[in-house]
Amino acid sequence: MRKLACLALVACGHPAPAPVMPQPALPVAKPAPEVAVPQVPKHPWPATRTDDIVEQLQGKTVKDPYRWLEDENSPEVQAWMTAQDTFARGLLASYPGRDEIAKRVAQLFYYDAVGAPIHHGEREFYTRKFASKEKTVVYTKDRGRDEIEHVLFDPNTWSEDGSKGLHGWWPSWDGKHVAYAVSEHNSDETVMHVIDVATGKDLSDVIEGTKYAAASWTPDGHGFYYTWVPPVGAVPIADRPGYAELRFHKLGSDPAKDPVVHEATKNPETFLGGGVSRDGHWLIASIQHGWSSSDLYFRDARKQGPWQVLVEGVPANFDATVWRDHFYVTTNDGAARYRVFKVDPKKPDRAA
Repeated sequence: MRKLACLALVACGHPAPAPVMPQPALPVAKPAPEVAVPQVPKHPWPATRTDDIVEQLQGKTVKDPYRWLEDENSPEVQAWMTAQDTFARGLLASYPGRDEIAKRVAQLFYYDAVGAPIHHGEREFYTRKFASKEKTVVYTKDRGRDEIEHVLFDPNTWSEDGSKGLHGWWPSWDGKHVAYAVSEHNSDETVMHVIDVATGKDLSDVIEGTKYAAASWTPDGHGFYYTWVPPVGAVPIADRPGYAELRFHKLGSDPAKDPVVHEATKNPETFLGGGVSRDGHWLIASIQHGWSSSDLYFRDARKQGPWQVLVEGVPANFDATVWRDHFYVTTNDGAARYRVFKVDPKKPDRAA
């Protein structure tokens, strides 16, 4: 009995261990399915190669990877232009509604119109725009005589592919001659010619390097002032604006020997222009500093005197028109909508 009691006590002092519950099996990680990385398609338009061209200009690093495209006459550039044009035309032709858009654009841009005439000497000059022609035509007629208009310039007939265009035209004050600039492919590079209005024949005067130039005629019609820039390749392209010169051309003379009236600034961030007053008394030279400011200088053309400062170093735009020995200066200096000053060349200093 004692033995049984001891066994009972031992049994009561050591409880039975809790049953072990089976643990759920951990899920086996499956490898992630391979996701296809979408391939970025190459651009559909024709590729344009780049060159590793880096230059230091005015103390700044300038990359010019597409300089090779500046040579429009090279076979590679010609092929590039053809490929780009073919691609663009094919893409545009696929757009729905394009025909309707093209029709509306034609209505807005192709119409008949006559420009306001200008009177020089006994002649009248004006333009006519035709709905059926790509380029404007310049006409002239004698005032008070037969009043029959004659075609002076029709750029539509200058080239079969329309690549040549009229970039500007400037009649002499007597109406006997007109200087005009011809460009190709709508380029700013132009060649200036002179036509005899009475005969409709060009003179021998052919002036190259007239980019951005205009002819400012002397009152006797014997010549004109113009801006000349050196041809492409003579100086670095970025420096060309700083090499612009104001020159004078006398009809019948060799343009290569035209005298320089105002020297080049040699500053590529400027551009020089100018002209003579209608009475031939005053020369005005303008030096533009980008689009935000300009300096003005004047000179007595009859005495060939020195250049004098009209305005210089002011951060604003200035333009001068000469009439009866006074300068009418238009400026946005202190006037966002511009204002006009009347200046006596004998006392050009601006009043405080």
